Amino acid sequence: MITLEGIVEEIIFSNEENGYVVCDIKCAKDIVTVVGYMPFISVGETIKVTGNWTTHPDYGEQLKAEYYEKVFPKESEAIEKYLASGVIKGIGPATARKIVEKFGEKTFDIILSKPELLSEIKGISPDKAFKIGEAFAEQRELKSIVMFFQEHGISPAFSAKVYRVFGDKTIDEIKANPYRLADEVFGIGFKTADKIAMKLGIDPMSKFRLRSGIKYALSQAASNGHTYL
Repeated sequence: MITLEGIVEEIIFSNEENGYVVCDIKCAKDIVTVVGYMPFISVGETIKVTGNWTTHPDYGEQLKAEYYEKVFPKESEAIEKYLASGVIKGIGPATARKIVEKFGEKTFDIILSKPELLSEIKGISPDKAFKIGEAFAEQRELKSIVMFFQEHGISPAFSAKVYRVFGDKTIDEIKANPYRLADEVFGIGFKTADKIAMKLGIDPMSKFRLRSGIKYALSQAASNGHTYL
């Protein structure tokens, strides 16, 4: 596998249901087409992608992503480009330039921890400053969710589905009861939820595990034609 890091230049195709994306990213001087499950990405963002090269019969060489990570830029110029992309609601190119001119490389720290300071900039009201802070915090949360599931062996394809069910409390809810994944998210079964639970240190005799395990056993029996156990 190889790893590339670049800025998303264009999203050619995006399936919002499962997060499957075809996009072009700019790596140094090259434009690379990347395909795979990469939910929540936007034009202007920097992403790090790990995968293998494939050759499409019509579109040529592409990098098929197995893992990906959002990377928040650190330099002022890159920060401005990120904000100007529209990924943060309430910030366009002109506002992005004003924010970075005032806060420079500390921009993200200000937006996240002291968003009220944004109202010092002409054109940004206290209410708008608060909403910008909320929108940026959501982007940070989405990054954390994708990384959390990848670390526990769940494809990014399911990250979007899980987020739609649990929202910004996704990680807390899953840590408290991983078996909710099997009960509430289509496509994730008991075995996957159980694997995550064991990694998280959930008690094997937990009532959550016993309840979900019984449902799984009954479901398997029904699939095999049994009418009772």
